[in-house]
Amino acid sequence: MSLNAARPTARIPAIRATVAELPLAPIAVALLTAGAFALRLSQLNQSLFGDEVLAYHEVVGHSLGGVIRGVRTGLESSPPLFFVLAWASAKLGDPTIWIRLPSLILGTATIPIVYLLGRDTVGRVPGAIGAAVVAVSPFSLYYGVEARPYATLAFCCALSTYALVRAARTREVRWWGLYAVAAAAAAYTHYTAVFVLAIQGLWSLWACRDRLRQPLAAAGFALALYAPWLPQVHGTALGAYAALEPRTVHNVVVDIAKLIPGYPYARLSAIPTHVGLAIMVAFALLGLVAAGWRARRAWPLEVPDLVSGRLLIVALALATPVGVLLYSILRTDIWGARNLYASAPAGALVLGALIGALPRPARVAGVASILAVLAFGAARSVSPTYSRPPTRAAAEYLDRVAVRSAPVIIYPSFLGLTTNILAQFHHGHRVLLEPLARWPRNISARSAYLVMDDAVALVQGIPVPHPSGYALVSRRHYRGLMNFTVLGYRRLS
Repeated sequence: MSLNAARPTARIPAIRATVAELPLAPIAVALLTAGAFALRLSQLNQSLFGDEVLAYHEVVGHSLGGVIRGVRTGLESSPPLFFVLAWASAKLGDPTIWIRLPSLILGTATIPIVYLLGRDTVGRVPGAIGAAVVAVSPFSLYYGVEARPYATLAFCCALSTYALVRAARTREVRWWGLYAVAAAAAAYTHYTAVFVLAIQGLWSLWACRDRLRQPLAAAGFALALYAPWLPQVHGTALGAYAALEPRTVHNVVVDIAKLIPGYPYARLSAIPTHVGLAIMVAFALLGLVAAGWRARRAWPLEVPDLVSGRLLIVALALATPVGVLLYSILRTDIWGARNLYASAPAGALVLGALIGALPRPARVAGVASILAVLAFGAARSVSPTYSRPPTRAAAEYLDRVAVRSAPVIIYPSFLGLTTNILAQFHHGHRVLLEPLARWPRNISARSAYLVMDDAVALVQGIPVPHPSGYALVSRRHYRGLMNFTVLGYRRLS
């Protein structure tokens, strides 16, 4: 009896040892990735918004060659890789939904890549923290389902960096090959990748200075892959950035602050809130002090330490903000938070390294606080107030009630209400665009519908029209990043 009673007690150390040996960080990252995928998937069917409409017109109704030709010669200011992927995924169903599939898959896949990159550069725990930051970041959540190249860009930059670090350490040809392909893919996705790729190239030459043939061959292979597109590089609509968001000190500071905890279409006071941002900055500064103290104790550093993976991650986090800012000053103003996104994975790892440098109690508090701030911001970003405006629902409503002879009148808007709704009609409509917000003349149809941006109506003092001979019979309000109203009219006689 005493022997049997002792057996469970004897197993306890073995059980504890087994639990201690479990790969907790990879398990946590896997759970985070699954949760992030589910959250992003829930946003996949939101209406098209903003530049997504441009991507829709670049992809839908064209052959593969037509897509590439349109990107090369049209208003699009990005290379073709994302649009080719979106062209393929659009064939799975409703293209207004499925053109987002590349962003969903690659945006989610960036999370484990960030962990692997962090594990090999800043450490396992900072890598897991960085992956968690990407998974919960409101900024990454938005672009993780947007039908634009940014999620693909972040994935390619993270993958190419990870492959480069592995190649430099193992000297294996397969890693050099993956690095070259991923680097070329990043260049084919967005032109701001050049700043990340430049830092990667410089680091590879220094880290492999005793065997330059490998990094030079990989760089040559990547350049050969990209060479067919070099004559097509253009920026037809780059001037729009300066018009939408001028490069001011205020905008530069705000956009850098938005890159992880913020949201593209919300003030920092709303997402993550000033208190949330202050919490993140405070823990990052404490981590910087702790990391500085550790470095001071380890001084002087050996040459390999000076070019370690930690330095690479810091340089990559700075590469795009500094590069875009210099380009905007010296050439064309392209400043904007989304154009910094190539450095977001490295930025998350820098934050992870700073929090990971804290003593254990402070580290636990820092991780919990930062993830709580980001989770709050992510939850708010998917609320009706900040989600993409439901133009699909409005288009479906008009498809259902507006006969072909009934005019659909659309007043001007701040954020492209007209193009968003037009892209999501499934039936033909008699659309009348009224830039001066007036009721069109010579309308004799039995019914008519008016779409009006609430913000424009408020700012410009545009009243609800009461045209002669018509009665207002219905009013539908739609809420989101842009609030708008659909009004229905019937002829009196």
